[in-house]
Amino acid sequence: MSRPLLCYFGHHKCASTWVIGILYDVCHALGLNIFERQIILMEEPSSIINNMNVDFYICQSSDYEKVKPLNNLRGFHIIRDPRDLIISGYFSHLHSHAIGKWTELRYHRNNLMKVNKDDGLFLEMEFDKYFIDHIATWNYNDPNILELRYEDISHNPKKYFTLIFEFLGIYGQVIEGKQLWINSYANRVFNRLSLDYRWRQDKMNEPFLDHLIAKNHFQKLSNGRSYGEENPKSHYRSGLAGNWKYHFNEQHKKKFKGLFGDLLVKLNYESNNDW
Repeated sequence: MSRPLLCYFGHHKCASTWVIGILYDVCHALGLNIFERQIILMEEPSSIINNMNVDFYICQSSDYEKVKPLNNLRGFHIIRDPRDLIISGYFSHLHSHAIGKWTELRYHRNNLMKVNKDDGLFLEMEFDKYFIDHIATWNYNDPNILELRYEDISHNPKKYFTLIFEFLGIYGQVIEGKQLWINSYANRVFNRLSLDYRWRQDKMNEPFLDHLIAKNHFQKLSNGRSYGEENPKSHYRSGLAGNWKYHFNEQHKKKFKGLFGDLLVKLNYESNNDW
């Protein structure tokens, strides 16, 4: 059987930028061909991805119904407490998220700028419902997809990224560890020159993973801030799990429960709906 299509499935505001930074380094080191596109924006993603020379598919915003038809995949899926997703979304959509061709975000940002934070969080819940509904309808029992939570990975990245890469079959001892760094540099050059040629390596090793985790640590990405040290206008705002507690009032909780019901219980973020 051919090597499976390796996949990362994320959701909007679930730390995808951090995860993808590590994945690109891994793919460059191993010589894997990357395809990155939002599956929610593709009409027939299976026909596109299955017929391309793709080794690693990266998706920031995922919908299981469109993932299901993909052939021979082995991937991992990361979710986040939807309440923290909303807080992250509010500050990002207000200040730092690139708009580009996302006209809905341009309209949403204009609305957020007109109101205070409390009212803005109500608007943010409605805006994020589309993405949170994809989390709610995901199949968490697919044996080919490793299920993870941002809160666990951020608390112990070495443990969980090791688990991820072992599950994908690309982690273990290599004969010449320095070859990973050489491959990474060379393959970046090939990619920059739009060449199809790649230097390949079957697996990455522990020293290389340690390097990637240090390189992509929150403190470095946020220009020296520690977890929980907040900069509302930074894309790497806080990194702290449970931040919603400092921003939700009772009306926000009521609105959230009205929109999403017992989703937090289903995802094991709460034991009941009385939070």
